[in-house]
Order: sequence, then C-alpha cells, then structure tokens
Amino acid sequence: MMVNIATELKNRIARLAAKEVRAETLEFRMATGHHRSDITALKGRVLSLEQQLRRVSHNDPPSCANAAANASPGVRVRTRRFSAMGLAAQRTRLGLSVNQMGTLAIQMCQLNRTDG
Repeated sequence: MMVNIATELKNRIARLAAKEVRAETLEFRMATGHHRSDITALKGRVLSLEQQLRRVSHNDPPSCANAAANASPGVRVRTRRFSAMGLAAQRTRLGLSVNQMGTLAIQMCQLNRTDG
C-alpha cells in the first residue's frame, strides 16, 4: 500500500509539474509565433522593395533620373532610350540641320537644368 501512495504522489507531482511547464511555455510559444509572422511580413516587404528598386534602376537611364525623382509616388514615368538613328530620323522629320538640332538640344538641356 505504501508503494501505491508513493507512486500516486510521484505521478501527481509529475502531472502538476508538466501543467506548470505548459503554462509557462505557452506564453513563449505565442510570442514566438507572433515573431515568426512579423519576420515573414518583413521578409515580404524587403522582397517587394528590392523588386521595386530593381525595376526603377533597370528602367530609368541616368538622363531620366530627374523626371523619375520629380514624379509623384505611384505615377509611372515613361523612360526612353537614346538612339542615334532615332535622333537622325527626328531631325529629318523636323527639317533641321545638324547645327540647328545641336542648338535645340543644348537649349533643352539648359531648360531641364533650370527646372530641376
């Protein structure tokens, strides 16, 4: 009979200890879950910002950096690439000489500097 009382007491103490450990670790487990979800959200935010940065740095040549910087957030700025053939075609369409086109280009650059 003594063995049964000792065994029952030991089992009861083990159950109470397990219950206390569960109660103490529950708070840590919940905090860990919140931390993991916060980390996941931050990783997603970092990924989206890196993608935006790649898009902006890939699509914007240096000549269009001022236009992109001055644009409102959420407004997509259309970028253009320089092409010598395109410039020659535009000069021909406008009926300008090489000197006239050069003067026009210089005036446009000066105008863009004063706007920025």
